[in-house]
Amino acid sequence: MAAISQDVHEPKKEIKIGASYIRTSQANWPFGDTTYLYETVGVKATFNLVLWNHSRFRWEVIGEPSWFVAYHQLVNPYYIGLGSGEDFLEQREFYTQSRTFNELVLSVGFIFRAYLSHSLSTYLVGTVGPMYGSSSTERLKDGLAFSDIGGLGVSYDIKRISLDFRMVLRHNSNANLWAPNSGHNSSGFEGGVSFKL
Repeated sequence: MAAISQDVHEPKKEIKIGASYIRTSQANWPFGDTTYLYETVGVKATFNLVLWNHSRFRWEVIGEPSWFVAYHQLVNPYYIGLGSGEDFLEQREFYTQSRTFNELVLSVGFIFRAYLSHSLSTYLVGTVGPMYGSSSTERLKDGLAFSDIGGLGVSYDIKRISLDFRMVLRHNSNANLWAPNSGHNSSGFEGGVSFKL
């Protein structure tokens, strides 16, 4: 029993900074909506602070300023009907063209981490924050919206460096502040590296 307890990771209060790369698509499981294409590629700066730790478990707060490049195209033009306004035919013509635009996000959230060994851990993460989208789609108006991300990941620590990989689900919408607000759903992966200060 003593040998096991010595192997338990006992984290100290720490701050980590890092960067990550994220790629998502609405075509991935569990979404797979065939009426439109929506894919994103993004980079994040990451800031982690340990709030609480006990034996193998810890809670962390995370901040993530992010920049995404989004690719969008409406595949089913009949998604836009008479209820979309008198200019619905012009909207169909516009949104069925392939377009690229930017999404800027400032999100905060929490990580619940469980250490499997001194160096290897798994975790759940959830973040939310305001987003600025540079272009409208048939599902989401440009301007202010919100970006929510949930994920399941693993980290491996090498001295002061942490290597990280996670599977993520992402949802963008504007809380019904403006129309349209169907939002975008996507899933994918994120990988990054961080350094303990």
